[in-house]
Amino acid sequence: MCLSLFTFTYLFGDSRTSSVRRTRDEHCSSTQALRLFTFPPNFANISYMSRKFRAPALVCLFIVILFFTQHLLRYLLIDDTKSYTRLMMHEMYNSPQNIDALFVGSSHCYRALDPSITDGLMGVYTFNAGTSSQYIDGAYALIREAQAHHDLKTVYVESEFNTACAEPFKDRSSLLSTYIISEYMPFSLNKLSFLLNASSMELYPNSFLPLGKYKNMIDSPAKISGVLDGKNTDDYRNFAYVTNENESYMGRGYVATRGVIGEEDKNQDEFYKINLRAVSYDWKKTVRKIGRFCSDNGIELVFFCSPMNERYLDGVGNYDEYVSMLKDMAAELGASYYDFNLCRDEYLDLEDEDFLDLGHLNQNGAGKFSRVFGSFFGGNIDKDRLFHATYEEKRTYEEGAK
Repeated sequence: MCLSLFTFTYLFGDSRTSSVRRTRDEHCSSTQALRLFTFPPNFANISYMSRKFRAPALVCLFIVILFFTQHLLRYLLIDDTKSYTRLMMHEMYNSPQNIDALFVGSSHCYRALDPSITDGLMGVYTFNAGTSSQYIDGAYALIREAQAHHDLKTVYVESEFNTACAEPFKDRSSLLSTYIISEYMPFSLNKLSFLLNASSMELYPNSFLPLGKYKNMIDSPAKISGVLDGKNTDDYRNFAYVTNENESYMGRGYVATRGVIGEEDKNQDEFYKINLRAVSYDWKKTVRKIGRFCSDNGIELVFFCSPMNERYLDGVGNYDEYVSMLKDMAAELGASYYDFNLCRDEYLDLEDEDFLDLGHLNQNGAGKFSRVFGSFFGGNIDKDRLFHATYEEKRTYEEGAK
């Protein structure tokens, strides 16, 4: 009996022993904790704590210094004083009016549609969000950005064949067309997704750091003073419209070009058929994403093609095959497709003096096209009266009318 009591007491202790032990342990722990805060301080303990947090602190400090330095160098080395996209996106984010109709696409879009003309004819507030060499993922990112700041009613996606036949996203070696959009997007999940999907992982550092290839960096330190002079102006700070040689930014994304198609383009005789097999899975997948996004947000979706010079379309030879593919894709999404290369001459009669080159309209052509585009979508021209059924039919009709 005594042995059993001794064993129980030894193993578990009685209440008085446990209480004394807890009091002693709590006192020791409190004393050790207070050593860090007594004066004079216990430098041995402070040194231990410093070593424990030194590595994470240095990492954080390095990241802060890296990004601060990169942003400083970006201000010094990247010349965007004449950037159309900078102005367009500033206007999109800060528009005093709701954007009802959004145009997206490449230079075939921003050189072709003038919102100052389409507004009145369509009866809505229109905005041109075209950018240079804009691919379908850039169009999708801009649609999402615009919807986040506005209540879009209709989205018009310009769909010329060169962008549809572009390389798969992961095979891209140049991301210039991506960065001229992403550089002016505030950080968001949309921007993050845009950059992650735009390329292979090897280009991620280039994409997420402020400086890198294809970001309009100047090619000589001697040009820094010129960049600073351009940025340290009221015009730059206030997003004043800019002019580059023979073209000018006119507002809401439209760029007016005063050039005229040259003799070299007129005499070009070597063209390549549209390779429909080159239309990538990425393009089709992103088109479907646009379709779902528009459907989920109650936005009408329209695909269209801006007019190109007939020499170009005659040269490729199989344009109707591309038109057929786009019609099928639009039908799958419950969207519409209209190709203004099929317009009847009595509504849209374009001559060489209306083109900058074989693929782009100049200011004269854009004025003509914007009026027809606005009149059609404003309900003032009937579809069957405006369009031929195919490009081949159009060319046959025109040849017979001569």
